[in-house]
Amino acid sequence: MNRFWTILPLVATVCLFNQPAPAQTHNPMKCHIMLELTEAAETQLGGAFYSGPKLTPAEIMTEMKKAHQVHHPQKGGAFFMAPNKMNHLEVIYSMACGLRVYMYNAYTVPIRADRFLAYLEFVPQDEDQLEVIRILQPSEHGEYLGTGANHGIEGPFDISLFMKFPGSDEVELFSVKLDQATDQLAEGSGKVIEVDRAAGKLVIDHQAIPGYMGAMTMPYAVTSPDMLEHIVPGMAIKFLIDRKSNVITKLIPTAG
Repeated sequence: MNRFWTILPLVATVCLFNQPAPAQTHNPMKCHIMLELTEAAETQLGGAFYSGPKLTPAEIMTEMKKAHQVHHPQKGGAFFMAPNKMNHLEVIYSMACGLRVYMYNAYTVPIRADRFLAYLEFVPQDEDQLEVIRILQPSEHGEYLGTGANHGIEGPFDISLFMKFPGSDEVELFSVKLDQATDQLAEGSGKVIEVDRAAGKLVIDHQAIPGYMGAMTMPYAVTSPDMLEHIVPGMAIKFLIDRKSNVITKLIPTAG
């Protein structure tokens, strides 16, 4: 398959969401992640406005005091140090929110992501299915590069992330091995039709659930009848459902 850029054969293999002591846990029900972008961060090594001496990766590791002191996820995703030693990146994926790449400078302080170029491949483990390529687009305010989860792949898959860093003609390949168990939950939304608290079930008229099932009205069990205490017919809800057991694990009433 033709690549968009020449690929440097650098592969970093990680298990998404299986990182040590994440600072925060990514919540698939809430895609927006608070991120403070400052001009000061952009003036540090790895930022857009850095004007200090040009250093080799080896010199950065030995001469830049306080750089590379933090090497764990800041938003609950998979954390990488870039080969240029000037940047770090964090990859977050869920069916609810798609894939997002957050960028950091050498001091693991957030910086704008919209000057980096990237695309990815969703690679199905089933050889009979085709790979799906997506160009990552910057968010409205430049906090991250992202794409949706509408890849249409059935079953387990891996993610290959290709990224080009400013000032380099090479493209770095980050191979992200997903822990499929963490992607076992699917997010849906719809309207409650019936509630059976005694049986721990409810009927939902829901929209299509990407990668799980189409729009339909059907009954679902919940993990605990207590979840239905404040749920009534006619209520708009969002929910998380276990793909294997078809049991709803979380219910959230919504305004509309």
